[in-house]
Amino acid sequence: MADNKPITWIYSGLLTGFSYLLRNANLGLLLSISLYLLWNIIIEPENRKEKINNGLVWLGANALIIVPWLIRNFLVFGKLQPYWMPLSNVSLGDNIHDYLKAQLDTLIAFSDFDKLLAGNLWGIFLLLLLVAVLVHQVLTTWQCWQKIEKQTFFIAVVYAAIGAAIVIAARTKYQWGEYIHARYALPYSCFIFVALVIVFKNATLKINTRNLGLGLAVTLLITRVYELPKFYEYSQRDQTVIGAAKQIKTDQDVVCSNLNGRFAVSNYAFVYRIVCAAPVRHVFPPFQQNKFLDESLQGWAELGAKQGIVVSLFPYKDDKQSNLPLKQDSVIKLKALGWQVEYNEKENLILSHKANSLL
Repeated sequence: MADNKPITWIYSGLLTGFSYLLRNANLGLLLSISLYLLWNIIIEPENRKEKINNGLVWLGANALIIVPWLIRNFLVFGKLQPYWMPLSNVSLGDNIHDYLKAQLDTLIAFSDFDKLLAGNLWGIFLLLLLVAVLVHQVLTTWQCWQKIEKQTFFIAVVYAAIGAAIVIAARTKYQWGEYIHARYALPYSCFIFVALVIVFKNATLKINTRNLGLGLAVTLLITRVYELPKFYEYSQRDQTVIGAAKQIKTDQDVVCSNLNGRFAVSNYAFVYRIVCAAPVRHVFPPFQQNKFLDESLQGWAELGAKQGIVVSLFPYKDDKQSNLPLKQDSVIKLKALGWQVEYNEKENLILSHKANSLL
């Protein structure tokens, strides 16, 4: 709707720039709008100069928000983008499958059917056939679409595609500690629905929309009722969070009772902030393949070099093994590095390090 109003593109640029600061996956939104501007300039040459100017205005508004923060990152961390995690051990194929399943979860809301479509050769074939039918409808009816429909469809499809690619690529490069699930696909679901509505509105095959809409609503309600009990089933992570909360409540540790000015981090920092309002920073689980990662110790020591640091860790579990308590050889190694082991039990590990360490 912005069309040729520069002030609207300024507001849009400020908003999209801020969205990128909130979550770097929103780079997909910036790329999508950039491609939309380029596409709009190419297919409609009239007023091209004005469109180019509006595009530059939008980019400039993004830069007003993003560039100062990138400069800050470089001054503090020595990198424009200091984000880092261990390399992933999940393949591209597995991540594509997980994303497809997650996206179907948000669209169909019927997990058993989603698994059938995403995990079965015939299911994949059915999805590809559906996509082919939709593409055919777009190609045969495109010239009859209104201008606003074409613009909306373009940006919706491009954003959904780029967003999916970014999520899959990031998960294939970095180790996140959890597989792709519905919440990572949710930001793109509404754009897919918008694109489908536009295709359906202009489809050559006409259906009684009132009966179809009522049928879809009833079907969605039935699937939601069927799926509802599953929302109350605790996952392994949920059980760990509950255990961490009980541990903190029943045996308040130094993070809650006496930080004494020291920096505090935890892999379940939000639990501390809820239970005892302690200013704790989140860190990703340092346990990998049942080993305590040395690089985590180094990074934490550097974080607490000026004021000291307390690290409270809760077990990172799967169905076969637990990471706590640490074995005696690990405890000896920690002490040799200047760490004090304050608590080392199955349900919690607490480490502390004095300020001004040589590490």
